[in-house]
Amino acid sequence: MPKFNEMNELINSIKSAFGWRSRPAILSNSKQLSSGDKSDLLTIGNLKWEEVTCEDWEKNFDVISLFSPEAFCYYLPGVYKASIEENLANLIVVSNIIDSLDRSPTPEWWDDWFLKRWPLLTLPEYKVTQDWIWWLSSFKNSQFSDDSLMRALHTIELLSKNQRGQT
Repeated sequence: MPKFNEMNELINSIKSAFGWRSRPAILSNSKQLSSGDKSDLLTIGNLKWEEVTCEDWEKNFDVISLFSPEAFCYYLPGVYKASIEENLANLIVVSNIIDSLDRSPTPEWWDDWFLKRWPLLTLPEYKVTQDWIWWLSSFKNSQFSDDSLMRALHTIELLSKNQRGQT
């Protein structure tokens, strides 16, 4: 388990990497949202990413997949920060993120939803995402297998290399 100082450093790194992002004007591009989906989106969308708690994420975990690409990038650090601050690695929304990253090392097979969101991150944002995944790996009773976390890390590395033009 990481120490308190390490967790604070990681939270500060998250704030530094994602702090430049503005709240999105459009929360979702979907035209077929239920009233419950709209309500969930507004619950999170009325908050800054820094304000969203684990309780908010647990109650509204499905919004991560409903977000527009810009909203996804804006609120992603909120998942990281909340899970670290509250020391909760086994949230449904955390699982959704790891499941999203746990994919083939062949980018040609990556789906459209993924390709519209994850490549929008910057190199510093990829770095803190990797650091967050390493933080998740420190939990003994984690819901994630080591293989799943390693594939997620590898996916971030592939995205980072593509960002640097080193494919």
